[in-house]
Formats: sequence, structure tokens, C-alpha cells
Amino acid sequence: MGYGTHSVRHPRLLWCLLSALIMLLGLLAPAAPARAAEPPAPGVPCTSDDLSRRHPWVETAVSVPEITHFKGYYVTTGSNVDQQVTLMEQTVITVAVMNNVQVTANFDFSALFKAQALVQHQVTKTTATTKMFQEVITWRFTQPGFYGVFKGTRRVTGTMSTLNCGLVSQSDGTRRLEWMVRPGGSYTTFGPLNEGAVRCEDVVPERSVMKEAQRMLGCFGAPAAPKRETTQPAEKAAEPATPAVQAFPPGFVCEPGYGKKFIAKNGMALSVFDKIAQLREFGGHSKQRWRLCTGPDTDGFPEVMLQVNIDNRCLEIGGGDPGAEGKIVAATTSCNGGTNQRFVLYRDVPGSTLVGIQSKYTGSMLGPDALNSHEPIRQYKGGVEQGLGTFSLEPL
Repeated sequence: MGYGTHSVRHPRLLWCLLSALIMLLGLLAPAAPARAAEPPAPGVPCTSDDLSRRHPWVETAVSVPEITHFKGYYVTTGSNVDQQVTLMEQTVITVAVMNNVQVTANFDFSALFKAQALVQHQVTKTTATTKMFQEVITWRFTQPGFYGVFKGTRRVTGTMSTLNCGLVSQSDGTRRLEWMVRPGGSYTTFGPLNEGAVRCEDVVPERSVMKEAQRMLGCFGAPAAPKRETTQPAEKAAEPATPAVQAFPPGFVCEPGYGKKFIAKNGMALSVFDKIAQLREFGGHSKQRWRLCTGPDTDGFPEVMLQVNIDNRCLEIGGGDPGAEGKIVAATTSCNGGTNQRFVLYRDVPGSTLVGIQSKYTGSMLGPDALNSHEPIRQYKGGVEQGLGTFSLEPL
């Protein structure tokens, strides 16, 4: 019998073998990299989970040299050994965003990369202060003379807006969720540390830390006056007076009755127990029944007061330091029209009931740290992660 070609008697078996081989090759091939989410920027799409988030957006940046520690030091002829000089603190620079130095890791410090690009030098992008600089410098003086021994940096300040996720109308008549520019505040940060010693006769660059040290030394007239802490203060507002009777500001219109509920992603309801806003299993009682009182449009979004059925109290940010990160939100008094009782709701697309809640008083977003029963509602400059602060605003 000769050897030659022959036909396949079982084409179905061959097809199965080829299919298995293709699947095996697919498993062995490297997976395509997942597409990274586009970072927040004006006009970039966002999702309902972002309704409770807030991102800083740097608008301007100014960099100026600052001396943080200084001492005038006279060196005689023949000094050529390492000497330790104890410096006096002149000023303190503390990183602050949105006028607040106490910001949790949830806040997006990476926005300061834009400030870094604007000033064209590195800036600090985390919670920090120049107090961390040691006050002692070791220096070898090789020439006699009067020296300004210094530590310093460049203070960077500017204005910032924030990006909030909200409903935006498109040119084709449709609407979608986008990151939109909203009111913000200011920020402060600082650049790399500089240290050294300088004399009046030394030629140094203008607008440099060394030039500032020469001014401190009195090279251009009287020595500069020592500086003190000039960091932006924590964002606060005067506590509003509490009228004896319930009152709403002019232009606010309340819904009839308490016909709304706020439901978190785990099905629990925004409730008021012991005057503290918290998550509880929904039972439909007066501590979980809300009505909205809507005011005039001031900056693109109307102000809203949230009144709970129990004792007719309003949700509020107040008491102690109202701007504190992680401060628990309460409903301790009747509605009085104070700015600490006004909020903004960021809404999802038509057909959805999802909203995020922002305090007009502090600019912070509201939400729980976790989806647990009895979990208090808190405020954070950057909001909370994973959409925990996104609520479904539903009729009862």
C-alpha cells in the first residue's frame, strides 16, 4: 500500500480541535491593558459614584522666596572648621488646601501638580509644615565676615476652584454627568528646602532665597522684620444667630409635607437619632422623613434646606469648628435660616434619583465612612470614596 494524502473522515472532530487550540492561544496571549479612568477635569464625564466627590482645580500660582529660619553670624579671620549655628524661626509655612490645613487623604493633593507646573519648580503635595525643618545648621566658613545663616524655601499660593460631578446639558439637547467647575478657595504650599550662609558682598540671583537672606542680614538697609505664621486660617464662618421661632430665608419654598427619604447604597436611610445624622434601617418613622425647602439659584445651583420630620429640625453644620474634617453632621435646632443649614444637591441624569450633598457653609461633601447601621454622616473636603455619599432621593 502506498503512502499518500487522505481525506479527513471526521470534520466535526477537526473543528473542535481547532476551536480548543484557538481558546488555548487566547489564554496564553497577554491581556490587553485596562483603560485607565480619565482623571477629573472640566467637561470630563463622571459617574453617579462621583456625586459625593470633590476635586481641587488650581487656577493661579505665585511663588515667592521665604526665610523660615535665620541668624546673623560673624566669623573672624582664621576660622576654617565646621561650626554649628542655631537659627531662630522667622515664619512658618503650612500646606493648606481650600483654606484648611486639616485635610484627610481622601482629598486629591495631586491637583498641586498643576501649581508645580505653573511655578516651574517642585512643590509639597501632602500635609506638611516648615516646622519639620531642624533649626541647627552645620557650616564651614572659609572667609571672615558677617554672614546670614539661613534655611528657606519658596512659598506658593494661589486660587483654586473645585470640580464637582453634576448634570450638564449638551449641545445636542441631551444631558450627562460631567465634572463641572464650582466655587473653591485658596491654597498654600512650599517648594524644596534651601539652606546655607551668605554675605552682603556675595552675588546671588534676584528673587532667590539667598537674596532674601541678604535682606534679612541688612545688606540693603535695615534688616527685615522677623515674620510669623501667615498660613491661611481654617475655613470658618460666624455662627449664625438662632431665632426663637422657626424661619426660612426669603425666597425659600418648602414642599408640602415630609414625603422624601434619602437611601444609601446599602438600602439604609439618612436618619436623625439623638440629633445626629446617621444611617439606620428604614422604618418610615419621623426620624427618616424629610422635606426639601428650595431657595433661589445663586451660583448655578439652588440652595436647599433639608428638614426632618422629628421636631421639625434642619440638617446643619455647626458647633465648635464647623470646618473640621470628619465633623459629624447634626440636626440640633429648628430651621432658622442660618448659612450652616444650607446645602447643594448634585443630581444624576433624568430618570435617576441619585444625589450628592454638599454643605454651602463649608464646601464639604457629606457621607458616611462605611455602610453600617448607626454610622454617622460626616463632612469631608474631598468627599468620601466609592460613592458612599451618593444617596437615592425617593418619595415615601
